[in-house]
Amino acid sequence: MKKYILFLSVLFVLACENEVENASENQADNKYYSVVSEAQFNSEEIEIGSAQKRVINSAISVNGIIEAPPNSIAGINPLIGGKIKEIKVNIGDKVRKGEVLALIQSTDLIELQKDFLMSFMKYKALKQDFERITKLVAEDIAAKKELIQIESEYKSTKAQFQALKLKLELLNMDISKIENGDFKSEFPLIAPISGFVSQINLKISDFVEPDLQFIEIVNSDNLRLSLNVFERDIYKFKVNSKLSFYNINNPDKIYNAEISHIGKNLDLKSKSVNCYAKILDDNSQFINNSFVKAQILTDTIKRMTIPNTAIFQINDENYALEFVKKENGFYYFNNYKLKLGSKDNNFSEVLNVKDDKKFAINGIYNLVE
Repeated sequence: MKKYILFLSVLFVLACENEVENASENQADNKYYSVVSEAQFNSEEIEIGSAQKRVINSAISVNGIIEAPPNSIAGINPLIGGKIKEIKVNIGDKVRKGEVLALIQSTDLIELQKDFLMSFMKYKALKQDFERITKLVAEDIAAKKELIQIESEYKSTKAQFQALKLKLELLNMDISKIENGDFKSEFPLIAPISGFVSQINLKISDFVEPDLQFIEIVNSDNLRLSLNVFERDIYKFKVNSKLSFYNINNPDKIYNAEISHIGKNLDLKSKSVNCYAKILDDNSQFINNSFVKAQILTDTIKRMTIPNTAIFQINDENYALEFVKKENGFYYFNNYKLKLGSKDNNFSEVLNVKDDKKFAINGIYNLVE
């Protein structure tokens, strides 16, 4: 009895081994990666299409910042030192050219007005004397020597008067009031450009020196891109080349620009050349000195492509599902290894595909996961 049971057990094991071998052989004979029924094909909304020649943009990737050009940014400091009496703006305020930003109290201003008034009075007196003696010399009543002496003193005083007047005008002082003895102990700090206040470096009662930047204004109407382009890429584009860019904190929003200037100096440390681009979109939303990533277009020729939706990866290699045949209500696909070239947001160049091949170009998610 025991021998009979042992014999049956051996037969069972051998039968199982034969089934495993047959299953393995069947699987090995199945050369198709995916077989899809008609129902699955429709439910997954799988779409089959051919590789086609399309215009695809080649581009180089660069980093940069949004910045104001030198004539659109103003660092403001007083011409003479003084104590800050009042600050009339806040960071982020929009100001117009000529608007008062702050009031500065200064003892130097008082001395300057005094010197100007004394120079003005002396100038007026010498002017009258010079005109009088000039007339007398013309009538041979006075000597020319006397005219030369008064003329020298008159012109020297006039030069001093004009210099002090210009200085007070630069401080935005009312000259006519000073000539009448109406002095001020403070002067206004005026916005030299229109824009937004980006920096205020001092507070009320601080003493501000002429060489210390007090307020900064940025005109955001003229913001541009400053891009760092590697030396190897600098010859791949030219002035007026188009580019797209995005703020690194908002990569989903794409903006457009075009190259306006290409630098002629190589930074030896970074091995890059500084280039500038004009922003083509509304730039009122941008912030000065914010970081961006950009794609500079270098080529727009036709290439053999397939949609990016057709491409998947296995072990970091790129593949697509090649359509082989439809038979008895089933669709048969093979894995096709791709060699990719340039790509854009929608299509990728394929270097090893001809237009007679067809692929699953949509709905492949559940087939390759």
